Amino acid sequence: GDAITASFESAATTNSAVGAYAITATLADPGTKLGNYTVTTNGGILTVSAAALAVNIDSTNRVYGAVNPIFTGALVGVQNGDAITASFDSTATTNSAVGAYAITATLADPGTKLGNYTVTTNDGTLTVSAASLAVNIDSTNRVFGTTNPVFTGTLVGVLNGDNLTATYSSAATTNSPAGTYSIVPALSDPEARLGNYIVTTNQGTLTITSAAVVRIARIEPLGNGHMRITGTGEANTVYKILATTTLTLPDWQEIGTATAGPDGVWEYTDTGAPGFTVRFYLVKWP
Repeated sequence: GDAITASFESAATTNSAVGAYAITATLADPGTKLGNYTVTTNGGILTVSAAALAVNIDSTNRVYGAVNPIFTGALVGVQNGDAITASFDSTATTNSAVGAYAITATLADPGTKLGNYTVTTNDGTLTVSAASLAVNIDSTNRVFGTTNPVFTGTLVGVLNGDNLTATYSSAATTNSPAGTYSIVPALSDPEARLGNYIVTTNQGTLTITSAAVVRIARIEPLGNGHMRITGTGEANTVYKILATTTLTLPDWQEIGTATAGPDGVWEYTDTGAPGFTVRFYLVKWP
């Protein structure tokens, strides 16, 4: 019943690194009885194992052609106020195509404490979505029987200097009757960049109006065989003037052109008439 007791301790603290630490015993002997004993100590070991440290990376998104957002995340499990921090990055750039890109973490450990942790990284993803591209086609018009004008339009939303261009066409021909016809685009994409866009087409319209009736109103001799021919037609339109000397075997020859004024009136003087007793005239749409 000797009043001998033991207490146990280790030099390890909460800040002690991963490793093995001795556990020591201290004997209390208030009755001074220890002299009656041969004491053997079987030492114990305190094993400090690594703590769990989770790196949680937030997923995010942006549109093609935009700069990356500021990536964020959190460290869960940092102990003892250890100065461990994380920064986040991705290989994606403004030129990166639509798709998913990993967001990675880099840990800063100025106090060399990371060896005391088992690190688990929960990856984040940067999702690059398609940008908007508008094809705006200009509407236009022409008169029946004339050729189509040069169709025009603009591409709004091209990013990163992508080599995207557009041409425009219509199914309407010179023989197409008066009415409205769609103008459609054809996009050229030699570098295969269109997959990075959601394309919206704002259609243009070709309006074909009826042509004015073209007629010869008056043929007037001017003397010396010269003839003045006047007529009406479409305002500001150039007409071809043709002539022949016989209708039996017509052989029409273009002898010049006449331009109608704003009122549609045109005039042409034929100076090649001398020597002909009969001369027939024809006005023709260009």
